[in-house]
Amino acid sequence: MAIVHLVLFAECVPLEAARIVHNELIAAHSLGDISFDLLRLAEQRVITASDGVYLGAIATGQTGRRPVLMVHLSDQAALKAYYEAPAHSRIRQAFLSSVSHEIATLYAAAERDIAGRARLYEAIEAHAARYMQRLDLFLGADSTGGTNGREGRRG
Repeated sequence: MAIVHLVLFAECVPLEAARIVHNELIAAHSLGDISFDLLRLAEQRVITASDGVYLGAIATGQTGRRPVLMVHLSDQAALKAYYEAPAHSRIRQAFLSSVSHEIATLYAAAERDIAGRARLYEAIEAHAARYMQRLDLFLGADSTGGTNGREGRRG
């Protein structure tokens, strides 16, 4: 079962910061330090649209522009390996430390306090929610009998 791992960066995160993460992931992949099938950087933008019959505005839930990182992985084991790769940890640390002095301070404390490292990392994750959200989509067969949108499409 294929998986799409999304990183939805907060609106306060500039596209250039997300581009750095994207480029560092590509570099780590080329060195064999992290594995994924496909990596894409996108930008969520606000759109307005009206219902085709009732003409009312469709509430898309979009409030502004923000970067989105899309990582395609083959299965759940590949996703777990991606999350747990030391390269992923280093890239995440560099990004989060660049957007938050508080998170940078927590990472520095975790480097010094080996016994308290897991607890400090959980505090980092709590603060990270201000700057990014993760969403893992497990792709199954589509309604036309194909898989993952590659087969069974109708014109």
